[in-house]
Amino acid sequence: MDATPDRPRLIVNADDLGIAEGVNRGILEAHRAGAVTSASVMVNLPAFGHAVRLASDAPSLGTGLHFNILAGRPLTPALSIVHPRTGNFHSFGALVRRAFSGRLRFADVYAECAAQIARLRDAGLAVTHVDSHRHVHVLPVVWPAVRRAAEDAGVPHVRVPLRPVDGAPRGLVAAAKQSMLAAWYRAANGDSPPSPVRFEGIALMGGDGFARRLLPLLAALPAGVTELMVHPGYDDAELAAIDPYRSAREIELRALTSPAVLEALRPFELTHFGRL
Repeated sequence: MDATPDRPRLIVNADDLGIAEGVNRGILEAHRAGAVTSASVMVNLPAFGHAVRLASDAPSLGTGLHFNILAGRPLTPALSIVHPRTGNFHSFGALVRRAFSGRLRFADVYAECAAQIARLRDAGLAVTHVDSHRHVHVLPVVWPAVRRAAEDAGVPHVRVPLRPVDGAPRGLVAAAKQSMLAAWYRAANGDSPPSPVRFEGIALMGGDGFARRLLPLLAALPAGVTELMVHPGYDDAELAAIDPYRSAREIELRALTSPAVLEALRPFELTHFGRL
């Protein structure tokens, strides 16, 4: 669909394709319903092959890399991002501490990100963008390494997960998380200008009020391009072993495929990063 100047453009991006088969099925269900237009793929977990098979049958779904240095193991011998005894990635807290204490190596992060981009392409999927599991790509050292890996691979967009400060209501938890991400980004990137793509979605996560929060957010979106981050999926044992965000994924899936939300999406030009 061609862009029109009076129609805001919306990328509904589902994170975590490849984390578990139940999540994969939920994301593709939301895509077939007409809500999800883009997905970020985790390439170093066992459900990746299943994700590739489903995404390969959905050519209108944009795909990018959900850079993962938290769950499982790396594709490369990247010593500074793994625990020396287990070979697994560090926990979220340990990774953050290592980033701010200078114990992550640019070369390790760069090599791992480049390898993950290559694995996604080798599987036959396009890489239209890069973001990361739990937004750790905006950490010091990680941000410049991921940006360089994306640029070198010709990937045009790296998510800047900072919500514009425009007075719209937010919950306290979401506001605290956004403040944390802004602090990380400033530490990693100084005063560089923000992304031209507006980012939304953090305030929608958790609880049973996803649709109640989503509908007014959509109604208030301005002109321009917005990425709306979502996490639809089905809970299963595979997901339970990896990630704590579980039952809320099914709530998101029901909302995204509901008549009310699908109607609220009609005013937008739904697109993905590969069409920008």
